[in-house]
Amino acid sequence: MSTLRNVLVLTTAAVLAAGCTVTFTPEPAPGRTAGPGSIQVGGEREAVINRYLDLRAFPGSRIVETSFDGRDSETLFEASASLVAVYRDFHEQLVAMGWRRVTLEIESDEIEAEYVRGDLELEFELELDGPGRFELEIDVD
Repeated sequence: MSTLRNVLVLTTAAVLAAGCTVTFTPEPAPGRTAGPGSIQVGGEREAVINRYLDLRAFPGSRIVETSFDGRDSETLFEASASLVAVYRDFHEQLVAMGWRRVTLEIESDEIEAEYVRGDLELEFELELDGPGRFELEIDVD
């Protein structure tokens, strides 16, 4: 940890000496959120794209934008994968969380599915929004 701290101190000193401004934004503590509304995310695997479900980003994807509204979320991201491969990853995460798929509709540019867990219902819509660009909408009731 001290090596990382030294690198950050030296990098910050070099940037400040060059007359630039450095801003560090700490990550929210585990169990806390960054607040309501839209956030911009860098896009690594550990990025949470639905807070209620703790659903994680597709491996290797770059998240462009995620917005949260209670249990619901909308995410725009880029990935070098097929629509079906992206869906399969999210499906496996949901099944591991105890969700059971009850409907599935697959089109060339969109996959819609409904899941249930206990008395909760989840609507999942994954749309191909251009080459390598995806939009995911999740509604939980």
